[in-house]
Amino acid sequence: MRVVIAGAGNVGSTVAESLLKEGNNISLIDNDEDRLKLVNQQLDVLTIKGNAVNLDVLKKAGVENSDLFIAVTNSDEVNLLSCLSAGLLNAKKKIARVREHDYSFFETNGFGIDKIINTEEQTAIEISRLLRNVLAIEIESFANELVQLVEMRVDENSKLLNKTIKELNIPKGLFIICSIEKEEEIIIPTMDTKFELGDRFFMVGKTEDMEKISEFLGWKGEKIKNIFIMGGGIVAELLVKNLEKYNTNVKIIEKDKQRCEVLSEKLPGYLILNGDGTDMNQLKNAGIDEMDAFVAITGDDEDNLLTALLAKQLGVKKTIAKIKRIGLIELTELIGIDSAVNTKQITINNVLRFLRREEVVSTSLLEGGKAEVMEIIAKENSNIIKNPLSELNLKDALIGAILRNGEVLIPSGETVIEPNDRVVVFTLKKYISKIQKYFKSK
Repeated sequence: MRVVIAGAGNVGSTVAESLLKEGNNISLIDNDEDRLKLVNQQLDVLTIKGNAVNLDVLKKAGVENSDLFIAVTNSDEVNLLSCLSAGLLNAKKKIARVREHDYSFFETNGFGIDKIINTEEQTAIEISRLLRNVLAIEIESFANELVQLVEMRVDENSKLLNKTIKELNIPKGLFIICSIEKEEEIIIPTMDTKFELGDRFFMVGKTEDMEKISEFLGWKGEKIKNIFIMGGGIVAELLVKNLEKYNTNVKIIEKDKQRCEVLSEKLPGYLILNGDGTDMNQLKNAGIDEMDAFVAITGDDEDNLLTALLAKQLGVKKTIAKIKRIGLIELTELIGIDSAVNTKQITINNVLRFLRREEVVSTSLLEGGKAEVMEIIAKENSNIIKNPLSELNLKDALIGAILRNGEVLIPSGETVIEPNDRVVVFTLKKYISKIQKYFKSK
């Protein structure tokens, strides 16, 4: 497949790297020469300096013969216009990343853009998921929301501490431990792998069983009811609307007085405070110590991290910080913030889901791109079907769940995958191509 990407930042270069591993031909367009030089040092791609809206620049990148055009620059308008220009040159598929909520209509109103990825909307959805589970560091949904992949941490009160997976005696069909991260190394565990203090792990189970799973692991699944949001932008507005059906109490603090007035009109019945969320005294006066969760979603990474950390020290159960820089994800873990929502990682995951939708229904990069979880359709005559999972040489991956005829199966070693099953697979990044071969027809 020939792919042209406009924007050579973190999002564009990460998508390019993922597609290169699958044997695709990639061209990258950007105005920043230094950024293109950095990409050239790391990836075997064609780079073109210029404006992606310009037809001559697009022609140099090979858009006329491309299967896919992806626009992920820092400008919504450039992304939309470059997709329209790519359409004039007959690019087969076009994807645009936007932040402005009002631009989503470009996908459904005859503009020829196949997918609009709205970063703000997707960020609000992800934060909403995290707020529905006190213990979750990260949550991904699969199989039409019937399956959840949840990341948790082993603390000093954990039932898992110093036990092997075998010793847990997990009831058959309840959940599967997919991976464990020990001192920055992610491993696909065996039954003899032991949990240690500070380990982070991913587990897969049915969405409907999550409360039962929490109880089995020794957590009672405390509910989040009182939520404090710092930053009154579009994400905050969309997040509040996402939370309306969950009977939560929400406060928002926002510096800009005019934005506060807009929010008061758009969100009647909610407390909107005009103030500085980075001021500890203002947070205390606003009742931060009575909150179950604190969500920092301003446009400033440092402010978000600092205030989330302050909220944690003031006794808030769950803290979430929105960050733009992928490199800060590990820092949030080190300083004790519960969850980091990275807007660029959200965009990358949505792009990859669209790209792989023929046989890979859904995909998400995890742990800053070190691992990936995919929902793949098992093809007729593929290597993955007809044999029990215990007989397959799947050392580099773990099958977490199977969707068959609308029902979810949490597999065991005796489970046999059948044609057209939708299979949730966890694997390390370096093994993605190898695992995909298992699912393709011979």
